Amino acid sequence: MFQSEPICILTAGPTIDGRFIEQNVIDEMAELYNPQTYNARINEEHWAWGAKFGSVLSLEKRDKELWAVLKPNSRLLATIESDQLLHTSCEITPNYANTGKSYLTGLALTDEPASLGTTAMHLSSRKPANKDKIILSSGATIDKQMMLGEDADALDQKQAKTLLSRL
Repeated sequence: MFQSEPICILTAGPTIDGRFIEQNVIDEMAELYNPQTYNARINEEHWAWGAKFGSVLSLEKRDKELWAVLKPNSRLLATIESDQLLHTSCEITPNYANTGKSYLTGLALTDEPASLGTTAMHLSSRKPANKDKIILSSGATIDKQMMLGEDADALDQKQAKTLLSRL
């Protein structure tokens, strides 16, 4: 399963458009989030009707920030690879299921986040510490052999040989 490293998707405090995110909103979303109960899907610029780019696997609070682990699909990988929609914008339901608490019900991809301090997404070809995880990536930046444990130098040599043989 592809999944991202944790990224910051929201910061408590003032936003760029004049709103203010209360700390309790972050606390509540981190406490309540359960994708088996309600799975926050990832969309483009808050368009509910459009194609989806994956799901939010988990949330955690780090001081005044909300961090998420994403489960991207190939559409999200291609979008990041083309250097588009690199930030996120949270879709918050304030009275989720009549609990009186806030819940993350969606996550939008955007190039103009309202929240300050969000993590810009990028692809990485480095090996994760946990071998069961595959870092947010695509076939253009990481090769299957590398994912299976072959080091980068050996992979570069093989690719160079292949390129030379083609010429």
